[in-house]
Amino acid sequence: MRIFFLFLFLGASLLFSATVEQMKSEKRYALVIANGLVTETGDDKAVASAQALASFLKSKGFKTVTAFNLDRAELIKTFRSFDKELTPNAIVTLVYSGRMIVHDSQAWILPARMKLEGLPQLRLSAVSFDFLLQKLQRHTPRVSIGLVDAFAYSGKPNTTDGELILDAIKDVKEADSMVRWNGKAASSPLFGHVTGAVGNGHDDMDSLADKLSKAGVHSRIAAADFYFNVPSKLLTPADKAWQRAETKNSVVGYEAFLIAYPNSAYTQTATGRINALKAKEKSAAADSAKNKELEKVEAELKVQQAELARLKAEQKALSNGTENADAAPLYYEPTEMVAIPEGIYLMGSDRFDNSKPVHMVTVQAGLKMSTYEVSNLEYSAFLKATGTKYRKKKLLKNESAAVAFVSWEEAMAYAAWLSKVTGKTYRLPTEAEWEYAARAGSDTLYTWGDSAANAAQYAWMATNAHGFVHSRGLLQPNAFGLFDMAGNVAEWCLDGATADYKGAPTKAEKTGSDNDAMKIIRGGSIKSQDEGLSPSYRDSNIPTYRSETVGFRLILES
Repeated sequence: MRIFFLFLFLGASLLFSATVEQMKSEKRYALVIANGLVTETGDDKAVASAQALASFLKSKGFKTVTAFNLDRAELIKTFRSFDKELTPNAIVTLVYSGRMIVHDSQAWILPARMKLEGLPQLRLSAVSFDFLLQKLQRHTPRVSIGLVDAFAYSGKPNTTDGELILDAIKDVKEADSMVRWNGKAASSPLFGHVTGAVGNGHDDMDSLADKLSKAGVHSRIAAADFYFNVPSKLLTPADKAWQRAETKNSVVGYEAFLIAYPNSAYTQTATGRINALKAKEKSAAADSAKNKELEKVEAELKVQQAELARLKAEQKALSNGTENADAAPLYYEPTEMVAIPEGIYLMGSDRFDNSKPVHMVTVQAGLKMSTYEVSNLEYSAFLKATGTKYRKKKLLKNESAAVAFVSWEEAMAYAAWLSKVTGKTYRLPTEAEWEYAARAGSDTLYTWGDSAANAAQYAWMATNAHGFVHSRGLLQPNAFGLFDMAGNVAEWCLDGATADYKGAPTKAEKTGSDNDAMKIIRGGSIKSQDEGLSPSYRDSNIPTYRSETVGFRLILES
């Protein structure tokens, strides 16, 4: 199994605390090594990453030597040439990007085209990173920096911990730093984070650590007076502590700063920010408690209203004077319909392959869509009136919840039945009508914007639904006043499924396909992650498919 480890190793041989003038005059060297020819297919990402960092170091005044895709002899020759150029009291940086093996507590660089047939072969064919660092120390550099961006293999059975690499690079005893990125990417973001975090001003290792942490790279770094940019002045300990406090921007962070530096130039500002943050936290807590209580009251009210509607309908059926009151047609029309304004919009998204190409669609006037998804109460009336079988009766207990476990064929049958008993024309929305209504005038990734941060205000989804379908209308509606267009239950549309939008109709009332084998599902559900909540996200299944996360809503034709 290939494990991807990233870290920044810092060996600091601090002979003195440099002044700004000394920093301006001292020499800085960098050797950048990369190997993208270890595997059979090659890995040019390792070289590309190293090339980018080499260019960055050159721009910052480092005398930079590069060694890309070299065999062992070529690599050692390049290192010796680099080593001869070094002068005492300089900044020395050693960079490696590629494959690395940890064995016998040492970290080994694998040269290009090396075929590892056994671990004992390492000493003959690989290059010890420890050895290179040790060699650099002979020149007594003021600071030596090791940047490693490696695929790591451990010689110890069942060991996948990247700490082994740090432990193995042991020759510089002062070392106490590591950066590890905890994501799952196909290529390294470490060098990009380093170059991106360094601005035009002075950055010592403390401020760099804070910036990397903000970028999602966790680190512990300790070295004085290291810099990528020559500073105009050296920061005091209080300056550095204040930078860290500002990065965290928390009550705890500012209070810790005041304990350490009670009489600094930042004391008054820190006190003001503590008071402001505490007031904000108090207000947020009060609003949260108020909103939860309001949601609870609204949910109870909706249940009571649904029950009252059911009792009134039963009473009306009994008062018709029929001998068999149970045989009277009992039904519930959608309690609220939203008039969807006419308009033109761009349907689809370049983000999803089956939502391309983006194309213009016209929506005619007179379109009405149900404010809520069809409920358990409404669907139960259909089951009773038609004798349709429903195997998941436990799902019907919450009458105000959206109905689920309904196939496309059953949703179509419900619309036909409701049209018959009411004398009106109800149907499923076309896919184009559904997306227009879901977007509600927006052109962003989600109805509420491009960020998923506010999703829980609009959608019952995997992170907040706790695995069950909720009563309708408890969260925020979209701009057209439609509830639960994202999340809760996914919704059947009239259309057959298509691979993309090539040849799609330009009028919303037209279906994109009459494909009888697969039907469109939209909107995401209680099991969806962020992208599934986008108005452009398309799903599909066979017409007889049932799921505890799929339901529907209706269109009323004029």
